[in-house]
Amino acid sequence: ELFEGQIDTKVSILVKGNPVKQDSIIYETSFSNDKLYLNRHTNNIYWEAAHILPRMIKELHHSESRVFFKKWLAKYNQSKIQKIQDFKVPNNFQTIKAVSILYWKALKRVIERHSNFEQWILLFHIDKDEQYPKSFLDFKKILPPKDRIWADPFVIGRNDNFYIFIEEFLFNEPYGKISVIEMDKHGNYKPPITILERSYHLSYPSMIEDNGELYMLPETMGNNTIELYKCIEFPYKWELERVIKNNIKAVDSTIFKQDDFYWLFTNIEELNGTKLPGELHLFYTDNLLSDNWTAHQQNPIVTDRSCARPAGNIYVSKNRIFRPAQNCTKHYGYAMKINEITQLNTKNFDEHLHQSILPDWNKDVFSTHTINTSDSLIVIDAKIKRKR
Repeated sequence: ELFEGQIDTKVSILVKGNPVKQDSIIYETSFSNDKLYLNRHTNNIYWEAAHILPRMIKELHHSESRVFFKKWLAKYNQSKIQKIQDFKVPNNFQTIKAVSILYWKALKRVIERHSNFEQWILLFHIDKDEQYPKSFLDFKKILPPKDRIWADPFVIGRNDNFYIFIEEFLFNEPYGKISVIEMDKHGNYKPPITILERSYHLSYPSMIEDNGELYMLPETMGNNTIELYKCIEFPYKWELERVIKNNIKAVDSTIFKQDDFYWLFTNIEELNGTKLPGELHLFYTDNLLSDNWTAHQQNPIVTDRSCARPAGNIYVSKNRIFRPAQNCTKHYGYAMKINEITQLNTKNFDEHLHQSILPDWNKDVFSTHTINTSDSLIVIDAKIKRKR
């Protein structure tokens, strides 16, 4: 996979013989490939796949066999089971050729970094008629200074103004912080003001309004927690309301209220030493301020790097529920998908693709991973290359 330049490696669990009549896939996912280093490439795959088989065996142990296999066989197309390819050890010529290509890629990357740097920026568009557009050519840029990034925008509308909450991360500082940009209805905006800073990294300030109060759920994986903050004085003063989960490595947690339940969508690192897998977990409770959230019985509800990681607040449009998701197939934060949730209850979850958002509208843009809207304002982030 590395030598051939593939973007990911597929991992499957195959059942052979009984209790099924033919070889069948009961679990399948994919992991992003390292672009340069073979040892790091294989090490990452083994670490990230390590939790899958024990978890499946544990579920089988606690389930009725018939129910277990019916559930998992239904998730995958069993009509064509690909045979495992018998790779041959490459000869000297093939190895020298492949390694030369990798070294050339590494050299180009070093040269590129001397003249350019990568930076997350914001883009926005004000349009009363659109929910999420199909093109981002008309979006206006909000460029940060060259010493920092602005990413993960979430939007709240108040008194004909918009307040864009973002991750602000200075390159010479160890941790990101949460800041807010005030924008009027014409698109004029003020410099960001820091509103939340801790001794650990903060990002992805997802929002939820409940019983007249505004809450923020920033990413706090650096503290091994999921923390809920309450707005005391909009938009600048926030206080910790409750730690809703402890001893957890979770990113991009997003809460959505539906049918008297609060639904917590989050990506979780299950084993120390792994990267965050392409798996989405779901928890629910009937009280937002509870520290007792029930794990959904289908967890992980999504096992796909192309749409597992949240990319913004879940929203309802014309009685349909949509979940923005990150597409991390090529690399972290590569693109986005908008999935429509068709089932959401304590027993079942299901969704399907509604729209793909690729970073293809400008040659300088090569990533986009968060999208949010409020009234007529749509804000996204994008990673671009800038001259040093």
